[in-house]
Amino acid sequence: MAPTILLLVTFFLAFSASYLSIGEAEIDQLNGLKLNSHILQESIAKQINENPGAGWKAAINPRFSNVTVSFQLP
Repeated sequence: MAPTILLLVTFFLAFSASYLSIGEAEIDQLNGLKLNSHILQESIAKQINENPGAGWKAAINPRFSNVTVSFQLP
């Protein structure tokens, strides 16, 4: 019983360590992006509307035209 638990704990720690390193890489990649960008973009609406298989049409609502996305680290 004890060797099984030890083996499971070892695998858990190994996988969690690799997951944490992946998370740090994603944060570094996100820092390199433009983090304060407009949510609504004409190019996104155009791409959706030109796709015949989309199943819906996109429109830009002026009420949300000045909304931005920002990312802050805790």
